[in-house]
Order: sequence, then structure tokens, then C-alpha cells
Amino acid sequence: MNINIYCDILLKDEYFAAAEHQGHAPVTPGITSVRIGGFMRNFVLLLFFLVLFLSCPSFAFHRVNYLGELPVDRPVSIAVDHDETVYAAQKTGHWSGIVTITNQVEGSGIQIGGEDKKWKDILKNPASVAIYGDRLYVADKGLDRIEVFTKTGEFVESYGSGGDDPKEFDDPSCVVVRDGVIYVADTGNDRIQVLGQNGVFLKEIGRFDDVAQRIDDPVFLAIDHEGRIYAVSDNGKVKVYSPEGTFLNSAPVSNAGPICVDEEGVFIADSKELSIKKYTFDFKEILSFGVKGEGRAQFLDISCLYRTYDGRIMVSDPERNLIQIFKPESDNSRLFGPPAPPPTSAMWTKIIGTDPGMKLSGLALKDDGTIFAIDKKTGEVCMLENGRMIRTITDEEARPAEAVAFDGSGGMYLLSGQRITKILPDGRTAYAFGGSREKSSWSSSSRPNDIAISRDGAVYVTDRKKKAVNVYNTDGVFIRKIATIDGKTPISDPAALAVNSKNMLCLLDSGNNSISIFDSNGSAIKSFNIGDPDGKPVDLAVAGENLYVLDKKRNSIKMFQTDGKQVATFSTQGTEPGDLDEPSSIAATGINRFMVTDCGNNRIQEFEVIYTPPPPDNVTAEGEPGCVTLKWDSAANPLVDGYAIYRAPKEGGTGSELIAKTKETVYRDESVEPGITYIYAVTALVSSGNESAISEKCTASAQKLVLAPPAGLVASPDDLSVELSWQPDPSPYVTAYVIYRDKQEIARVSETSFVDTGLAPETGYVYEVASVGRDGSLSEPASVTVTTLVSTRPPVEIEVLELSDIFSNTYKTYEENGIGKIRVRNNTPNNISRLNVQFTIKNFMDFASETSITDLGPGRSVEIPLKAVFNNKILDVTEDTPVQTQITASYYVNGELKSFATKQSINVYEKHKMTWDDPNRLGAFVTTKDPVVMEFVRGIITQYDHTSDPLICACLVHDALGTAGVRYTRDPSNSYQKRKENVDLVDYLQYPRETLKRKSGDCDDLSILYSACLESVGIQTRFVEVPGHIFIMFELGDTRDLGDDSMNELLVIEDGRVWVPVEVTRVGKSFSDAWEAGSRNYYTCRPDELATVDLHDAWQAYKPANLPVSSFRMQPVQRQIIDKRFDNEFAVICKTSVKIKNRNLFERLQKDPKDSETCLQLGIAYAKYGVLDEAMAMFEASLENAPDNAAAFNNIGNIRFVEGKYDKAVEAYKKAASLDPGDPLVLVNLARTLIKTGQKAEAKKTFDKACSIYPDIVKDYRGLWMKLIGTK
Repeated sequence: MNINIYCDILLKDEYFAAAEHQGHAPVTPGITSVRIGGFMRNFVLLLFFLVLFLSCPSFAFHRVNYLGELPVDRPVSIAVDHDETVYAAQKTGHWSGIVTITNQVEGSGIQIGGEDKKWKDILKNPASVAIYGDRLYVADKGLDRIEVFTKTGEFVESYGSGGDDPKEFDDPSCVVVRDGVIYVADTGNDRIQVLGQNGVFLKEIGRFDDVAQRIDDPVFLAIDHEGRIYAVSDNGKVKVYSPEGTFLNSAPVSNAGPICVDEEGVFIADSKELSIKKYTFDFKEILSFGVKGEGRAQFLDISCLYRTYDGRIMVSDPERNLIQIFKPESDNSRLFGPPAPPPTSAMWTKIIGTDPGMKLSGLALKDDGTIFAIDKKTGEVCMLENGRMIRTITDEEARPAEAVAFDGSGGMYLLSGQRITKILPDGRTAYAFGGSREKSSWSSSSRPNDIAISRDGAVYVTDRKKKAVNVYNTDGVFIRKIATIDGKTPISDPAALAVNSKNMLCLLDSGNNSISIFDSNGSAIKSFNIGDPDGKPVDLAVAGENLYVLDKKRNSIKMFQTDGKQVATFSTQGTEPGDLDEPSSIAATGINRFMVTDCGNNRIQEFEVIYTPPPPDNVTAEGEPGCVTLKWDSAANPLVDGYAIYRAPKEGGTGSELIAKTKETVYRDESVEPGITYIYAVTALVSSGNESAISEKCTASAQKLVLAPPAGLVASPDDLSVELSWQPDPSPYVTAYVIYRDKQEIARVSETSFVDTGLAPETGYVYEVASVGRDGSLSEPASVTVTTLVSTRPPVEIEVLELSDIFSNTYKTYEENGIGKIRVRNNTPNNISRLNVQFTIKNFMDFASETSITDLGPGRSVEIPLKAVFNNKILDVTEDTPVQTQITASYYVNGELKSFATKQSINVYEKHKMTWDDPNRLGAFVTTKDPVVMEFVRGIITQYDHTSDPLICACLVHDALGTAGVRYTRDPSNSYQKRKENVDLVDYLQYPRETLKRKSGDCDDLSILYSACLESVGIQTRFVEVPGHIFIMFELGDTRDLGDDSMNELLVIEDGRVWVPVEVTRVGKSFSDAWEAGSRNYYTCRPDELATVDLHDAWQAYKPANLPVSSFRMQPVQRQIIDKRFDNEFAVICKTSVKIKNRNLFERLQKDPKDSETCLQLGIAYAKYGVLDEAMAMFEASLENAPDNAAAFNNIGNIRFVEGKYDKAVEAYKKAASLDPGDPLVLVNLARTLIKTGQKAEAKKTFDKACSIYPDIVKDYRGLWMKLIGTK
């Protein structure tokens, strides 16, 4: 389908004009497509307008521009989206049709419906289409229901079925969707039905006893911006209804056909004349266009009028197989506020299926959101768990339960017979009260049926037999009885109770057909009738100011406010989502949500209310100087969470605008022009619902501000500046002050003082200060004259703000971070275009650091960091040395160099010194690339296997340090605790090579050494600071691989990684001892007293020092000495590592000790670490549970081979080969072992067999193949 566009729409023969009359018939009843050429055409037009002018005392021309046409086969209904997608219902037969979706920009098309069987029960005879959000709605007369599709044609759901009950249809001819609410012209049932946005029944309109108000056979619908509903009947009459469904009036038109509206009025097709007429909302004709015919703007049939989002009118003509497009001129800008909202509606949000054997009632909600109900068949309490209801409280004493409620602390109370039972969390009975023996409570004839508990601990229980409500406290003490609803009228049938957040009791009295509200003392507050005496209200729920009454007979929920006003009705009988059948109980699940037990449909349904609030009351507007203040009453309903303010000028304006949104009930409009009168209105906002209609309008105009000059203006001069001060203006309308110097504005401030800098010495100035009003107006200025003082300052002033001592071990950091900061000030009356600042330290800097400043104005200053690039001589400092720094500022004046300098003394600390103000300084001492450290560590780990495991490597390094004689020595004169408490105290730390050489150090020295050793082989470390002490921990791996179990606090979980804490001062004792001590230190410290320093983060700020070459090397430590000293701790740590890395396997084995595969995997894990005894035990355990496990025999053979027991290895490999003859690797293992036993020929035969299974195995075992070459 393509649109033929006529672009030149403003030519006289491309538009049509009609006149607005007062009491006159239209001058031009229709439009023809006859074109009159040249002079004659212009003459006729001139004559026409002259006659029109003379005959009409008052008129205004309305243009209707013709835009084009869209070929469509037999269109009966159309809708257009913002992206120019056209949705069209098309006739294909007398009782059949399709829907087409065509994007006019892309040219793509989709068809819904047709002869294909898949559409048989989805789409039959589409009569009307509508779009809203991401959904397409279709009224299907053939299937008597509303079909819902995505905008790309995928079927979503359907609403209704054939019949005459609510949510049943007979020839639904038209569907309109406005703000999510669905309106359906139910033609055969003489009514309009209204549904929520996913099909929940709301109400029906038009079925009145009075024939003048009744709508017969409605076929077309439209809804205007005020929410009024226009219904066109099959006999061409138009009736108008309010948004609530009340009849308003009948339109004085006949032969009405399709209808649509804009903000100015109503478009109605005249089915007899085949023209389109536009009326005002009180049905005064504005214009008319179109006529019967086959030309432009001519029609043979009009099946639909559709107004697009941008004001075009699309007219479908099934006889001509096209849609014609027009654009009437309109002025919608004068509408005030947003369109009227839709009525309050509801949508179902959740459905929970229940066991057909259950009959649930007595819904109750715990504060944590857990849902409980009672199975009326068994009297048991059920709880919703994992999407299904399960039985929970089965105490025989508490059965059969009638109702359940919860107190403010979550305690459960069951009403059973005449007994109330408090239930403990484990399901046992805590205590019970009530019963016929209690005074002033139950009698033997009492019949309690519902219970509710307030936040302040009042327990309310209904007694339907005695027609009263008994009140207890939560200990079971009887308090009072409520027997009347207002102090006079007795309670008739107390059916249900609910308590709101204000501790008010709400009572549903089905006998009086009323709801009564009582305060916490039992005094009546209000009582109101709930209507429908033929209904059967059975339960009540309350949320905030909203009350929900469940009617079992009507299968519906009525929503009221606590003031008695009925807000809406939801649902009807049926089986679709949102329908009800035998509902038995209701409970609020949120401020705008509730759940209903839908017994007839074996389910629980949750609904969400889309609330439309009433407009705010008592809106007032008061003009004040420079602003208008609006006030209004706070909304009673807590669903209202904000307000919107609209404004328009009373005269000469172009419509209203949204000027603000607020949560308060007061708004000050400061964006007004004084003297202009404005119209205001306010709406209420609901974030999970709709915006209300506008409030009553009010008007106001802002007064012009008249401000006094600032009082008490004083000027205090200096040589290069003047300080101004004045008294604050008492007027609340002053927002700032503007300062002038010699008639030039120099600043605006909100304070009552200002310092003007950059002035010349001994110079006179005139200052003025004026107040600034909130509307931007200025007061008369206050004035003062002042002369600056004689200057005694140097032309360029250097002020040292900060200059720190230098730690030689971190000399590289000063290149980026600097060692201090200065402020340079221009004290001259002239601008300095370029100022150079140099910083140097003699002997330690080869070149001065230099900073250039451009355009430093008079009196201006700038702060400059002092950075330093040191030479290597700084590392030669062997004792703390005072040095002189020099800072020089220089610039040129008329070619002459001007320089100003200052000197400052600081200390250069030798390379072992640091302060603890920043623990990251430790990074400079961890020299991982020092050959002394690297050779020591490599000399240890090369003697062992499995040293890629961080735990094993850390154990070996620790034990080697102890074997080498390294010991902890406490510094009695300068302890770590003393240094940490005084961060300015300069500390002495050893480098790792020095601790190795001296074989001693305190806790920080040993921690630095151990960290350097581990980091040298790639094991990441962190320092751990606790009160008075420091130790380290090293990374074992990621929690994704190792889990997050601390293994009884032996491990540390931090930043998603697993760490091993080590108390390095235990060096000389076993690694296990140091590990246990480290974990104890970590976990016995309070979290707020513990801090960790990540070494890699520390290195970002403080890079390791470059130490001079040293000839010192640590004597190698032999493995046999380490193993002997620490009783072969290496083997113990290997076993420990296997357990840590395979915790999931050990947990699985603990659950099922006979799991053969788990035993096999653990055996392999032990074997990889050389723990052969444990590996053998696991393989044997695997065979006990799976005797034919070839992998277990193969691994046993591997162990025997490693042990040198080749005969036993051959035996195991042969067994594995017999169990799995297709595994070539088992044969390779067997062949390798046969060579060891001297059976080379047998080995050759075995290897050849492996090659026959997998020929490429030769490439993997070339060495074995070469040994067997030539063997026969």
C-alpha cells in the first residue's frame, strides 16, 4: 500500500473553506473536485467570498487541507501509530476479514488472519482496531471478543466471549483504548463495556430504564479530552455520557456514522450525505466537507474516522478501497491542563494455582510478605512457598481454623471455634485465650469468624451470633465489646474485620450493608453504606485510605475510600485471568495491591489498582512581590505522591503550561511577570497510577518589587584590595547583591561582604552596591568612596604553603606527587604575561623543576605544586641530612629580567627511614627483584615439586628462613605500636637483603622480607595491620575456584579472593604454627581495628627502591635439613592443599561415602601432589564400590610405577586394559612398565596395539617408540 501525497496543499484548489455560523445553515454543504481554471476561477472565488461576507454577520474560516490517499482493500476500521504504521481491519467476506499492519516509512507489511487454520480461533471478523502502548486491540464480531496482539502481529491474549453477562459480547462493533482503559461498543447487548488494560471488567454504560438515556445498538465510540463518551447507535443517534457513565445529553444530529474528536470538538460522518461535519462540544456546527462521489474528498461509504496523533483526519471508504487523509486547521493551544484522566481501574498481576482439593479462605499477609490462608476443607493453615500453597500449622488444638492474623512483631494468632491461639515460629502453641468460660467475652452460643490485630496490640474478633466485636490485648486480656456502629445502631452481621495503618478498626457489616470505622478506643468515627443490597459482601481489606470489599455473589471487588466515597468496582464472574468464581477472601498486599482467593477457579489472584485521584481541594493563589504563592489541601489518599502545577496568562496567552511538579502542598511561582494576571490549576499525581483532573482554577498576579538600597555600606582598604560590607536586607524577596566599581559591574554575591582584589596602591575608587530582587529588579545603589593604602610588599610574593622532608627510598614519587606547594602573588598594578617559577635542591637535582604561569593579573595569586626530579646521589645519603631548597620567580618588564627568590631548609632522610602516615610507603621496601632475594628463594623451591602451589611455596620459604637462622627481634626502644600511634615519628626499616644478612628483624622487617620472597615468585601479598602489630597474608586463589569457606577461620575471604594469614614473627617454628597464629591474630581483632595494605596498590604510589649491587648471598639451605627440622612439613601441607582445593569433592564424599567417581577424583588429586598413601586409599575405596572401574586400576598402576614396584604396576595396568580395551593410554602405561621388567617384546606388542587404536599416539610418545624400534 502506498500513499499518494499532494504536497502543494495551500493552493486555492487544494483546500476547502467552511464558515462558522450563528443560527445559519452551512453555506457549502459539501465539496466537489471541480477545478476552475485561470481568470474565471479567481472571479468565482472572489464573488463567493463577497456573498459570504455580506450574508454572515459573524464568521471565521476553517481550512481543511487535503493531504493524500492510501489504497486499502475494503477498510472498515483504521488506527495509526506515531511511526506512521497503519493498522487496518479489512473485509474479505460478509462474515470474515483480516487486519493488516503497514509501515509507510519502511514499506513493510504484515497480515493477521486469513484462510490459514492457525487463525481459526484467533481472528474471524474484525470490526474495529485500536492501539495503545505496545499492543493492538481488535474487536472481533465473529468471535464475540476482544483480541490482543503485539504491534508486529503476534497473538497475546483475548478478553470475553459470547453472551449477555458482564464481559460477554454480542457483535462488538468498536473498541477504543484511552490511557490503558478499554471501551467496547457491545452492539447486540445495547451497552458499552469498560475493561482494565489487561481485561479486568470495570463496568457497563448505557443500560438505563429511561429510553432517552439508553443507548441502543451502539456501533461507534469516541472519548474526548474531558473523558466524555460519545456513542453512535445503529439508527444514527448520538448520546453523550460522563466518564463515570452518567447520561449527559443527546446530540441534535441525525444520520450519524463514524465519529472522532479533537481538542476543539467532534467530527461526525453523515451517513446519508456522505460528508463529514465538525461540531463544538455543545454541538454547534463548525465546518463541513466531503460529498458523495469518486473524486478527491468524495466518498461512496464512510466506515471509520480516525484522528492521528498530529491532528490528521483519516477517512476509510470500503467501497472505493482507500483511505483519504485531511488536516483541518485547529487551535488546541488554548486548552487548559492535561486531558482528563481515565477512571480508576485494575489489572491482574499474578496468578497462583492451588490444589483442587483445597478450598482456601482467610487470606492473611505477614509483614515480611509471606502469604497465609486457611483450607476450609481441613481447617489447616497453609503458607505460600515456592509458588504453591503448603500446609503448615496442623496443631489439633488450633483446628479447625477460622481465621489467621499477625501482630506487629510477626506473631501468628489463629481463631478456631471460640479459641484464639498464639503460635510460635516453630508451629507449637504458645498460649490460648477466649472461649465461652471467659467473662464478658464468649458465651456458649457465640460464633466468632474473623480476627484482626492492630499495630498497637489490640486483638479484634467478630461474633456473628452475638452481633458484636470483642477486643483483647495480645496477652488475651479482654478489653471491651463493640456492639453498635454509631453508639445507637446495633451491629447486624459482622462479616469481616481489617485494621489500617492508623490503628483504626474497619468493620464490614453485611447485615447493615455497611462499613463502620472505629478509633483505637472503640469509638465510632464513620459509617457508610456500600450499596447493592442484593450482593453478598464476605470480606474486607484495607490499605492506607483505601477499602476493598469482596462480594461473593457479584464476583467483584468494590473499592472505597475511608470517607465513604466509592472509587471503582473490579472484576466479574468468569474463568479468564482477572475474573472470579466463588471468591472467599481478600487481603491487601501493598498500598495499591490486593489478593483474592478464587476458589471456583482453584487459584489466588493478585490485582494492582491503577488509581485516578480526585483533584486537589481548596487551591488558592496569592500575589506577592515578585511571585505568586499557591496553596492547596494535602491529598487524603497515600497513593498520591506529588502534584503538578499548570499556568496560563489570563489574556493574550497561547494555552497552559506545566510549570512545576512538587511533593509539597505549597508552591511559589517566581517565573512570573509583575502586573500580569495568571490562571492556575493543580493536579494530583500517582506514580503507579494516573494524574488527576485539574483543580478549580484560580487567578493571581505578582506585585512589582520595590527594594531599598543596602544599608550600612562600609569600605575597608588595603594596599591592593578593598573589603566591602553592608547590612543584610530584611526583605525576604532579596536574593543577591550586585557590586559596581566606578560604574562597572564587577560581581554578584549572596553574602553581605565582598573583597575586591587586584587594585593599585594609593588609588581612589567609587563603589556601589544594589539589592537584587527575586524577579531580577534592582534597588537604588548605596555608594562609598575609598583610597587604597601605600604598598609595602614585594612586586612578586612567594608564600610557602607546604614543604615536606624527603625520604630517599621513595624519591621517584616526588616527580609526580611533589614535595610541597607555594602561592605566588602579583602585587604589581600590571598584568604579568609570563611568570617562571623554578625549584631546586643543590647536589640532588641536576636540573631545576620549572613551572610557567601565563597572565597573572594584578593582585591575583596562584598555587603551584613543587615537583622534584632527583639524581642517584640521593641514594648515597647514609645519615639524615639538612639541605637548602631555593624557589625563584622571574619575569620580564620592558626587556628587563625581574627575579625574586626564597630559601627553605628541609631534611633528606637516608633510605631506611619512613613515617607511618601512609602505610603504602612499605611498598618501597619490598624489593622483589633484588638478586639476593630471588636467588635465595629459587635455591629453595628448585629442590621440591609442586611449588607452583602458593601454599606449598609459602611453607617452604617460611621453613627455609627458620632453618637459615632468621629470627624475630623486638625493637624495645621504638616498637611498632609506638610508631603507629605517632604517624609523624620517623621509623627505621630494613630491606629484605639486610634482614637476611643480619638474620633478625622486628615484625615489619620480617613481614617485608617474607612478602618480597613470595612476590618474587608471583604470589600476591597484603600487609595486615592490627593494634600494635603487623603481619602478612598471601593469596591462595579466587573464591570462584576455592569457594568462600574460611575453614574454621584458617583462611581469610577478602575482595573475592582466598588469603592465608601468616604470623612471620613465628619464624623458626613450623609454617603451620605461623599460619595458625596469623589466623588467630586476624579473627580476634575487631573489624574496625584491622586494615590491610595491598602491596600492588602500594607500588602504584611508592615503587621499590633500586638498591646498589651487593656481593652478599645467603648460604643455600638444603632440603634434607629443612625436612628434618620441621618433620617433613612439606608432605603435610601437600595434603592440606589437596583438601582446600577439592573441598567440593570432600563434601560430596561426606554425603555419599560410596561415591566411586568422587573417590577416584580425590585419588588423582592426591597423586598429583605426591601424597601416594592417601591416593592409593582413595583408588582402593573407589574399587570397593565399583570393582570394574578401569580408571582406578590404571591409577593404582601409576602409583606402583612411581614407587618402583613394576610387577604390581603391570598387574594393575593389565586389569585396567581388560576392563577398558579401547583406551590406548592404559596400553602405553603397560608398555612402559613392561620395559622396566625386561619384557621388551611384550612391550612392543602392547604399544603396537595402542597405535592401532589411535595412530597419532606415536607423536606423543616418540621416546617410547624409539626404545622399541627393532624389537620383535
